[in-house]
Amino acid sequence: MARNNYYWGVSDIDNFFAKDEYVGLTMLSYLLWGNPLAKIETPRFDDETIEDECPEYTNPLFENEALSVKILGVEEDPLEPTDYIGEYTYHFVNPQITEEEEFEILKITNDPQFYEEDKPALQKQLQVHDYPFQTLVKNVELVAFEDPEEFTLENLPGTNNGSFVERTCEQEREEPVITYSSSSSEDKKHVLVSINPTEIVNCEEGRVKLYKTVKYRINYLPYSPVVLKGASAERILAENQETTADITVENIASHATIGTLVIKDEEGSIRGQQNIRLQSAQVDTFTVPYHAPQKRGEQRLMVAYQQQGDTKTKSSFLIYVNPLVFFISQYPEKVQQGEPLQLSYFVQNNLGGAKEFDLVFTLEQKSGGEEIVVATQQAESFSIQEHQGQYSGDIAIDTDNLEPGFYTLRGRLITEGQMAQDERLVLIADLSRPFAPQLEPLPAVTAIEGEIIRIQPQASDQNGDLLAFTLPQQFRENGVWQTGKHDAGNYNLEVKASDGVLEDSKQLAVRIQEKNSENTFRRTQNGLSVQTAELVYDGNEEKTIYLRILKKAHASNAQLQVESLEP
Repeated sequence: MARNNYYWGVSDIDNFFAKDEYVGLTMLSYLLWGNPLAKIETPRFDDETIEDECPEYTNPLFENEALSVKILGVEEDPLEPTDYIGEYTYHFVNPQITEEEEFEILKITNDPQFYEEDKPALQKQLQVHDYPFQTLVKNVELVAFEDPEEFTLENLPGTNNGSFVERTCEQEREEPVITYSSSSSEDKKHVLVSINPTEIVNCEEGRVKLYKTVKYRINYLPYSPVVLKGASAERILAENQETTADITVENIASHATIGTLVIKDEEGSIRGQQNIRLQSAQVDTFTVPYHAPQKRGEQRLMVAYQQQGDTKTKSSFLIYVNPLVFFISQYPEKVQQGEPLQLSYFVQNNLGGAKEFDLVFTLEQKSGGEEIVVATQQAESFSIQEHQGQYSGDIAIDTDNLEPGFYTLRGRLITEGQMAQDERLVLIADLSRPFAPQLEPLPAVTAIEGEIIRIQPQASDQNGDLLAFTLPQQFRENGVWQTGKHDAGNYNLEVKASDGVLEDSKQLAVRIQEKNSENTFRRTQNGLSVQTAELVYDGNEEKTIYLRILKKAHASNAQLQVESLEP
């Protein structure tokens, strides 16, 4: 790939965030990644827009390049390369209100002023982070906005074509956000993070809240000449057991490479390592000897490729460390009501010497916050003669007389005062005929223009199918509707839940009151002023008026006077 500059094209490159006229990417790099998390945005170009403009764009880049590990007794377990994380904190230590012409500006830094077009003029801060050229930047994640301080700017302006104008308030409230974009120069990868640390509390009143500390992190993958392709290792181990892992790697560089494969435990201690050499484009598998951790339970071991002590790439695989290992290896997630529940189990004896084992399975259901045993099945006792010996078996549990529902399948293995257990969740239902999902009723919602409406539909399905929800077009996928001007009115909306074949729907009643400044308690130079709101109705129509007060305000002796019109 040629080394060119990649950047978001704008009409005024010297004033990057002053205008909202992003005209596209000068060249779309494979290094560009967006982030679907709330409060993290890529300017103007979401995934759908990029795909329309750039048909060959794919996201994510590594979706088909997962590291796999083959482990004893279970199916192949896919794993992905582990992200590297750069953590950053930015402080706005000395915010000041300054006057420019007839307007008030909240100045948060002495750096060049960046504002969003056609929005209240709230300063942004641009941070540039440099990485080596071939670094893959995956996303930027907001960690926290902290240390808030409130300000009131009655003469806060808006922006238009780079000039201050009277502000317009399309939304009463707006959250602080960070946005980012990527670019590349001859030998650097640049991540441009734009910080807008100011929350608009009440746009009409000019009340804002500045978060003076911003924390975020950049997730990235450094360039590595060697790619980890897969790992094969025993899953069940005793403490400190000596074993091996077969690691498959590929050299993607144009020259031979020398490095080291390292296996570490969760505490970062090296459990084993092996020096390797690869020719260009060579794919090979290397056996790395290592010792299992002494800590019992499920352990995630890191496998890394290093050169001169510098980790170039890394991933991980799971093992299980226990002197007594037991797990349910096969079981049905759904069982036809009245038919036996068939399952398989696996046992390994890491206790040393011959041992006798007892094993019992139960089906349990929650009742009053407690698990109640509703069915029990004892397995035949068995023995394992040698250390690290294994035993596998099958058993059936009767489900007659059990009501449809979800049950906890639990197995308990006991020997010489020691116990191991495993549990799974199963659904017992009448699977001979499909059942439609059952969507719970949705409570009516009332709001004022500019407020955020949130809904969280809940539904159940007797067949245990995965459900998909369809929300009204006003709501985003996360169930949020940011109302604004001209949204006032009564809405009778429909929400659906579907299992792919059958569906259920419920009506959602939403009433949005027109925002009226006369109906709002306002802060003035003399303190808190109450505006009188007059409500007139003709006797045949019911009307509602909403009064909003400040959080810390106290209202007393409020009066409501109702008058009727003369015919």
